[in-house]
Amino acid sequence: MLERACIAESHAFETVEQIDETCRRLQASGVANPWADMTGGPPLLDTLYFASSWVWAKGGDFIRVDGKHTIFNSTEARTGLRAYYDLYRYMPHNPAPETGEDVTDLFFDRRVAAIMTGPWILERERYRNLPVDERSRMGAALPPGPSFVGGTHLMVWAHVSPRIEPTAVELIRYLSAPQIQVGFARQAGMLPARLDALQQPPFATDPHLQVFVKALETGRAHTRIPLWGMVEDRLSTALAAIWTGIKQNPQQDLDVLISEQLEPLADRLDMLLSR
Repeated sequence: MLERACIAESHAFETVEQIDETCRRLQASGVANPWADMTGGPPLLDTLYFASSWVWAKGGDFIRVDGKHTIFNSTEARTGLRAYYDLYRYMPHNPAPETGEDVTDLFFDRRVAAIMTGPWILERERYRNLPVDERSRMGAALPPGPSFVGGTHLMVWAHVSPRIEPTAVELIRYLSAPQIQVGFARQAGMLPARLDALQQPPFATDPHLQVFVKALETGRAHTRIPLWGMVEDRLSTALAAIWTGIKQNPQQDLDVLISEQLEPLADRLDMLLSR
């Protein structure tokens, strides 16, 4: 699709502006819907995780470093969010994709040219069953700003019986061993949590996985504050409401829609965080 539109794949998704230009040129070349992203359905957090790259690319963020004030309603953050939501112009509308499953199905059916996803897509049966020549024509690119870095976590109680403590420690040693990390990551479609595991095949040899490893190495997490869970939950709900508003009326003023959701939320959270 990029070749037909005479787009250099190495630069097609480098910046926020380049992504929009790439989608515009793909559409002009005959790709009706170049882009797809989740617009609803659980988990609501994915919009926050994906949109973070656009916010960070524009110099914005969500919470001040001191954790006492929100900044997701700043000019920089809203500029990034607006560019992210504005890509709806290039997405299927009838219906719009709701879930991650919807998005990946559109991609594998070649009804869209590009999607936001993670390394788990490389473990999907439809990916593994693609002919080698077709799989080689699929590319992976970093998002326009730092990738959001998160993960799954093993929880071990702080207080355990001395009788079972050695067993708990042995379990942690086993699960964190490089070979177990590699095996688990391949089965789960995730990335290992150890740097030495990332230096082993297939993470060091597969060109697609190498892009995801690069995203992990150059990405960032959200600001760590005690109340981040509450902020994340409420902000994710507001971002989902923006998607709902866009789908109900794609022609409305996007800046107004974003402002209606973020301004009152920022005021409420600022009062809680400043206590």
